[in-house]
Amino acid sequence: MIINSLTLENFKSHKNTKLNFNENISLILGSNGAGKSSILEAISYSLFKDFTGTIDSLIRKPAEEEDFVKQMSVTIEFSHNNINYRLKRGKKGNKTIAELRYLENDRYVLKCNGDKTVTKDIESILELDSKSFLNAVYIRQGDITDLIEKTAADKKELISKLLNIDSFETAWKEIKELKRIYEDKFTQNEGILEDKERIEEDNVNIQENIDHNKKILEEEGKEAEELDKLVKQEEVEVTRLQTEKTKYESLVDKKKIINEILQKNINNKKENEDKLKNIEAHEEEIKKLEKETKKLPALEELIEIKTEIDTNNTKIKELSEEITDIDKNTQLKENTKEAHENIEKINNELKELKIKKEKINEEYSEYKSIEAQINEKKSNLNAIKEDIQQASQNATDLFNDYFNSPESIESKTIFEKEKTENEIKELQNTINVNSSQISVLENNLKTTKKSLKELELTEDTCPICQSEISHEKHEELSNKYNEDISKYSSQLEDLKKSNKINELKLDEKDLYLNKINKISIDVLKKKNKEFENLNNEIKEFKQKIPEDYDGKKLLENIESEINEKENILKNLQEEDQKYFFAVNRLKELGDKTDLTKKIDELNKNNQNKTNKCREIIQKYAVRDNLTLQIKNLKEQEKKLNNLIGQIQDKESVTNKIKEMSDEISINEKTLNDISSDIENINFDEKIFETINDTYTQNKKILDEKKINIIKLETEIKKDEESITKNNRELKELEDIALEQKNLTDYLQLLDTLRDIYSKDGVQKDLRENVRPLIEKETLDIFNEFDFDYSGIKLDEDYNITIYHKNEELDSKIISGGEKIVIALSLRLGIAKVLSENKTDLLILDEPTIHLDEERRKSLIDIIREINFVPQMIVVTHDDEMESLSSNIIKIVKQNGISSIDDS
Repeated sequence: MIINSLTLENFKSHKNTKLNFNENISLILGSNGAGKSSILEAISYSLFKDFTGTIDSLIRKPAEEEDFVKQMSVTIEFSHNNINYRLKRGKKGNKTIAELRYLENDRYVLKCNGDKTVTKDIESILELDSKSFLNAVYIRQGDITDLIEKTAADKKELISKLLNIDSFETAWKEIKELKRIYEDKFTQNEGILEDKERIEEDNVNIQENIDHNKKILEEEGKEAEELDKLVKQEEVEVTRLQTEKTKYESLVDKKKIINEILQKNINNKKENEDKLKNIEAHEEEIKKLEKETKKLPALEELIEIKTEIDTNNTKIKELSEEITDIDKNTQLKENTKEAHENIEKINNELKELKIKKEKINEEYSEYKSIEAQINEKKSNLNAIKEDIQQASQNATDLFNDYFNSPESIESKTIFEKEKTENEIKELQNTINVNSSQISVLENNLKTTKKSLKELELTEDTCPICQSEISHEKHEELSNKYNEDISKYSSQLEDLKKSNKINELKLDEKDLYLNKINKISIDVLKKKNKEFENLNNEIKEFKQKIPEDYDGKKLLENIESEINEKENILKNLQEEDQKYFFAVNRLKELGDKTDLTKKIDELNKNNQNKTNKCREIIQKYAVRDNLTLQIKNLKEQEKKLNNLIGQIQDKESVTNKIKEMSDEISINEKTLNDISSDIENINFDEKIFETINDTYTQNKKILDEKKINIIKLETEIKKDEESITKNNRELKELEDIALEQKNLTDYLQLLDTLRDIYSKDGVQKDLRENVRPLIEKETLDIFNEFDFDYSGIKLDEDYNITIYHKNEELDSKIISGGEKIVIALSLRLGIAKVLSENKTDLLILDEPTIHLDEERRKSLIDIIREINFVPQMIVVTHDDEMESLSSNIIKIVKQNGISSIDDS
């Protein structure tokens, strides 16, 4: 395979880089971090989609706002077996790109597409899988140095990886873990199977309990059946007796009630008979009283006439006094009329003054209200001003800057918030990166400590490959592990210390951000607006008040005038009161002529009443003590009316006596019938109680037996369910026992596979089988460099022995340059064996890294002499290697973007 060109579009740090390769040596030169390694990664990505990290990590990040990254792709053009191919891989949006084309008639024709299909076709074209191909053509950083300086065990491990033999070691370890899982399952099953014997014994005990309970159940059932028959018979008898008892008690209660009714009727009849006798006596007395009370109306009329004459005399006297009073008040009115007229004038003036005072009062109240509102708004204005000043001072204290408006505070707050949030994000990222490194270092430290512990348990055996090593090598490994532990511990301490400092900084930034968040710009703006509005409102209120207005003085003046008028009025009030008294009294007394006329009418009426009195006295022979005579007659009239009322019930009382007689006859008959029914029942309370007690006791025993039967049936059912459940578990345990047999066979198979995949199994066989091929290829390459050596031998640990004229040479006398040739020959020999001599390409990544100056110069000369591959691509930062090739591709990075330096 010969690579003709490679195009990187937005791949890692490359924006648009195209590299053209020639046959022979092409040199990719650039400083560390310029983007050289990205080119090698692009080759493995394009051919096999082999890369580290995620697909998104391969996509270039935009360097600025106008830098748009729409897609990422790598295009490689190569020839193999005289056919030219173009392969493109990448990603556009959420879709991946993978297209393989071949050149036909000067046009690239699509061969296949899709990631998996393209990778499969590439492996088919190259006749190598991705790992073998890369191990064959790609000599990584440090491969040559490691083959020179590493220990035998490390070299053995490196060569195993290059030959893909390490996959058997991985499988060997994975089988160990798989075996552990199945062994745990086997142990778990053993614990489960221990319950089998217990369950079987439990089944026997449960079955014995079922048989025992069934026997008791049968006996209890027979006894309950016999007792049930007896209880039913007793229940019939008790029911019959209960019916008789109810009937007996009902008749006794009824007899008692009828007796009470009968006695009540007898008493009522006697009371009514006594009442009838009293009525007949009252009728005789009524006749006598009616004759006496006939003259009472005339005597009462006489009393009324005398009373009217007395009343008229009283009125005549009162009217005469009123006429005298009229004359007296008429004179008083004339005497006080002038004072009254002056008071009326002053009252009118006083009324006008009070109206004027009220108007001034209203104006003054409105003035005080406006003044109070102004003061209130001034108070609110000062409070808002203090809030604004406090907020401004808080911002000044926080940001150490002067602010003259809410807008300037808002601008500063937004700037500081964004800045602080970015600083917090950077600190969190740093802490996260450090935490990841801490996790890796802790894992490395743990692994190294484990390796050291395993090494300390051995004397002259490698803890990794179990091969024998010298005591010096054992000490060297121990020192290296200790150095690594010290290095990891130191790095861990530095990272943890850094994290602690960053966390303190993060806390400070969080506290600062919280203080920033507490600054409410909206509230500050709102208060500033309120401040302006209040100022305008205060100005408007002040315009409503005249400049020289003195409401208090106006009130004092008007009150002085009112007081003066009220003092004058007070002096005239006594005369005025007399005037009003005379006026009102004259209104009450009426006209003097009308009063004189009324006196004449009353005198005439009295004369008529006196004549009437003489007529009544003569007719009824009225005695001097008229009042006593009328009183006696009224008492007799009252008694008469009372007696008349009492005799009105005579018919009703007579009817009641007849009704009572009828009811008494009915009650006596009913009592006789009830007594006869009671004698016929023949109920005995003692017999009833005896039979009822026996029935109650037997029914209780029967209920207890029924409950016991239910308990026994429930227990039997529960035991039968337990046996069914146990039988299911026994069936499951039988399945587990069968699984144990299969697990035993499978664990034996895993042990066999581990033996096959172990270092002493197929790994050893593969190393032994491939060693002669590598020896041959290494010797052929070694001879290309014209060294005077007759042979190279590899032992089972791939240690190289050099022969000169069939004599083994001491490695100490071999020069540094010769050692590099040997290491390079061995690495290239492995590549040739992997590719079965089919590769035309060799890629060297930083081949001079970790070499001293002498060896670096030697390696450059050796690379220049390599002529067994048509194409070699060398990636380096070493300017001394420019002499190797005329096709030098210089990679530079500017503003984060890698490109070819054409200058």
